[in-house]
Amino acid sequence: MTVSLTPAAGWVRVHAKVGGIPAGKQCVLKVVPRGGGEPVIAGSWLVSPKGAAEGTSLDGSALVAADAVAAVEVVTVQGQKLISVSA
Repeated sequence: MTVSLTPAAGWVRVHAKVGGIPAGKQCVLKVVPRGGGEPVIAGSWLVSPKGAAEGTSLDGSALVAADAVAAVEVVTVQGQKLISVSA
């Protein structure tokens, strides 16, 4: 997964390119704040066969200041962590 963060006024825009996840997985993109706060959902999707083969590009946002982001992660809707990238 590659991630770019764009700061906004107290929140962050997120662009992620996510690969390596099998088709049919229901995924959630989360922004994890520093200091142990609750992760904030930035988007969700169902991995398509094309997304499984080529990766999926996502754009989202989260109510976390850019300088407070610890990581961005992908989890299934059942809570299984698939990928995590430190900020």
